[in-house]
Order: sequence, then C-alpha cells, then structure tokens
Amino acid sequence: MTSETLSHQPEFELPLSGPDYPGDLLGLIEEHYEGLFRIVVHKEIRRNKYDYIAQVKCQENPGKKSRPIAPPEDICEYLMLIVQKDIDTTDLPGKYRFQIHGPPGSGSGPKKTKHIDFSDGDNIGKSVNVMDEATLLEQQGTYISELHGQVNSLIEYVTNMVQPVVQENREMMKIVTESQRRLADIEAIRLKHELELRMHADEQKRLEAEAEERHRKWHTALQHLQETGATEAIVKGVQQFIAKKQAEARAQQDRAEHREDIQTREGLREEQKEKEKRAKKPKRNRSRKANPEPEPEVVETTIVEAAGEKSQSDIEREAMDAAMDMHPVVLAAQALRMTIDEKNQWELLRETLSQDQFNKFLEIFDSDDYDKSSKLLKELYLLKGVKKIMKLQEHLDKQQLTFVELLLKEAIS
Repeated sequence: MTSETLSHQPEFELPLSGPDYPGDLLGLIEEHYEGLFRIVVHKEIRRNKYDYIAQVKCQENPGKKSRPIAPPEDICEYLMLIVQKDIDTTDLPGKYRFQIHGPPGSGSGPKKTKHIDFSDGDNIGKSVNVMDEATLLEQQGTYISELHGQVNSLIEYVTNMVQPVVQENREMMKIVTESQRRLADIEAIRLKHELELRMHADEQKRLEAEAEERHRKWHTALQHLQETGATEAIVKGVQQFIAKKQAEARAQQDRAEHREDIQTREGLREEQKEKEKRAKKPKRNRSRKANPEPEPEVVETTIVEAAGEKSQSDIEREAMDAAMDMHPVVLAAQALRMTIDEKNQWELLRETLSQDQFNKFLEIFDSDDYDKSSKLLKELYLLKGVKKIMKLQEHLDKQQLTFVELLLKEAIS
C-alpha cells in the first residue's frame, strides 16, 4: 500500500489492519479523485450530532485537476485503519461520516458525504444514506400522511366492524337485563314463598301449642270433675242441653214444614181457580155437552213422628258419649245450669248478680263451643261487680261450687 503520501491529523499510531470498506465509499472517492485534498472522519453520536475523529490529507499542493499519488483503494484502506483505531479506543463500533474536501480556497467545503455503519460488528462496513433535513422532513411528512390515511382506513374499518357488534351487544344487554329482572322476580317469589312457609309452620306450631294447652286444661278439668264426683250432674246437664237443642231443631223443622204445607195449599187453590175460569168460557159448535172435569182433591198431609221408647241407661250412655265430645268448661256450664234448674235458683241469680252479669251467664249456658264459652267467661270476669259473684257462691252447694271454680279458672287464665 502506497500510504507514504497519506497522513492524518491528529497524529496517532494506526493499527495493522482494519475492516473491509464498502464499494460505495470506493465509488465516492473515485468520483471525486481529481482535485481530492483531504477526507474528514466523524463518528455519529446521535442524529445531526458528531464527534471529530481525524482527517486524512491526500496531497500537499492540490489543484483542481491534480490527483493524489495514492490510488483510491489505498485511501479507503487508510480510512478503515482510522476507523479501527477508534473502535479499539472506544470499544464501541458505530456509524462514521466521511466528508470529501477539494483544494483550499473558494468552494473548499465538503463536496460529498458518505456514512458507513460498522454497528453490526461483522468487520464489514455498510453504506448508509443520510438525508438532509428538508428531504427528511418531506419524507416524514409523506410517511405521516400515509400513516394518517391508513389509520383513517382502519378506523372506518373498525367502525363498520364494531357497529354491528355494538348493536348486538346492546340487544344482548337488554336480554341480560330482562333476565336479571326476571331472576329478581323469581327470587322475590321464592323468598315470599319461603316466608309464607315459615309463617305457616309458626302458625301450625302455635295452633299445636294451643291445642296441647286446651287438651291439658281439658284433662285437668275433667279429672277435677271426676274427683269431685260430679259425673251424675254432668250427665244430667248434658241431657238437658241435648234435649233443648233437639227441641229447637224440631221446632225449626216444624216451622219449615208448616210453611211448605201452606205454600202447597195456596198453589193448589190457584190452580183450581185457573181451571174454573177456563171452564166458564163458552165454546162454539158443540155437538155434545162436555163432561165437567173432576175437581182435584186437596190432600192435606201431616207428618207423624214415631219415636221408640228408650231406657234410662241408653239415655245416660248417649249423654255420656256426647259429654266426651264436649270440653270440660262447656260440661261444667251445662251441669251448673242443670243444678240451677233443679233447685229453682234463677231468681236467686237475678237478685244477686247485676243485669249484665246475669245476661252473660245466660249466654254462657247457651253456648256449646269452648272458644266462645272461654271468651264469654273472660268478659264476665271483666265486668264490674266481682264481689256479687263471690256473694253468689255463698248460696251454692259443694257440687255447684266445683263447677263455678272450674269456670272461674278458665275466666282468669
């Protein structure tokens, strides 16, 4: 290599070998070989920012037509040694700028510039085209316009694609909302049903507790009546009560039958009158006298009830069976009424008790339902004049006091 005619500034020792130069750099030197004075080497730090490395002087007294003694190949190899020196010094290969300068004087500025990139580390430089600011801005503007057009196309495409999806999503949201509303309605119905079941269970427990309490009271009261030997009085009281109810039922049935019999007679009489009116009307073109129709016979029927004789034991057994179906409170009330009838103590009750108390006793005696009797007893206890009831007890016998005691227990329970 005829590098004796080449020199560099600043001075430093060159390495023995360097990377391969690209053909673009050789072509650049050959293009400006005539009048070539020096080549300045810079290293790019960032865009439009360079560090000065060195400059290679190719001839001493250049002219516009003079040429360096060293051939273009030697000049390229010399430049590569400078690049290798920088790489060895910094241990960082990069992009280098080579500026071609002509003879000193007018127009001695850089004629041409070439960028060589050694960043790949494969010991082969690659030529890089670096544009000026105006060209770069123009290309960037063009590129941005292209990107803007592509973005608009993508937005339009996405809009056309997403709009049906959005509409479908709205429809799906309506369906989901309606489903959630129906699920909420179903959940409300389920909770209501569950609440009703709990209320029913609580009501059932309450009724069972009340029934159990009534059964306990019934058993206690009946046991008390049995212990006091009031069975005979109870049976008689029930007999009188049943007889009274049966008499009321028979009287009501007789009144109903009587009304039906009267209506039947009135209907027959109206029918007879209608027939007589038709018989009195004259008939034309009679060939013979018509036989008069026989008048209907009005038959009056009476209902005769035949009742067989029953023994006293049968009557008592029926009364005892009926007593087993009645609550002891009702039994006690009926037995007390029977004893008052037997001893003719109604006037005593009327004189001892107030009018309200006496009327309430009558209602209690007429009741055959435990709930109604219990309610009436509580109302009796709340009336004014409790001392009058206590005074009444002074005129009653031991058996009657047993019945009154049972009724008072129910009244204050």
